[in-house]
Amino acid sequence: GDYHESGDTAMFTFDTFVTDLEGWENYYDNKGELPKDTYGSVIAALEKAKKNPNIKNFIFDVTTNSGGDSSSCLAIISIMTGDYSYMYNKFVDTELSVEMKSHIDTNLDGKFDEKDLKKQYDFNFAILCTNNSFSSGNLLPVYAKERGIMIMGETSGGGCFAMSLAGTADGLFGTISTTYGLSDSKWNSVESGAAPDVVLVDTNSDSDLKALYDMEKLSSAMNEF
Repeated sequence: GDYHESGDTAMFTFDTFVTDLEGWENYYDNKGELPKDTYGSVIAALEKAKKNPNIKNFIFDVTTNSGGDSSSCLAIISIMTGDYSYMYNKFVDTELSVEMKSHIDTNLDGKFDEKDLKKQYDFNFAILCTNNSFSSGNLLPVYAKERGIMIMGETSGGGCFAMSLAGTADGLFGTISTTYGLSDSKWNSVESGAAPDVVLVDTNSDSDLKALYDMEKLSSAMNEF
């Protein structure tokens, strides 16, 4: 990921969601270094912003994020809200619905307790997304918007079904879309994406994408939200 700050606003840009399970085992069991996966990099960026007393806004930039491990997405939701995070899945073939509640160790003390259920960072949070924000890159703004987090940019790009590797009896392999779909809290498909609270680019025109990274404009929008 890439960290940038200007004035009262910090931004963390990342293009995928990854989890380093071995790295976290080493961190907790052996007091190892903070992993450099998505969640670890997010924590490092937040700690950097925390050291600057001028920073009061923090933006998660997923404008080019193609997705990945949804657990990292849920961890970011908990960081922003200071609460449990939830994931909703619906099987389109059977109509079976599954709600998953996640307790994230937001203070990284190795314990799952009430101390995790508060905001560890006193920032105004926002998500910056585009039509290229896909799968988990789409899920983050969808779930964030449901929790009252500001969304900026353009409507995120959807992508709600898990992919699976399949093979035939004669040895041909390929990927197929499963029936296991991502939903919002009302069990609607997330395929239509999250509409921004502040529109910065127009999907149907050749908008100047520089507007997505006008830190002064982003700061002003967040301070007015």
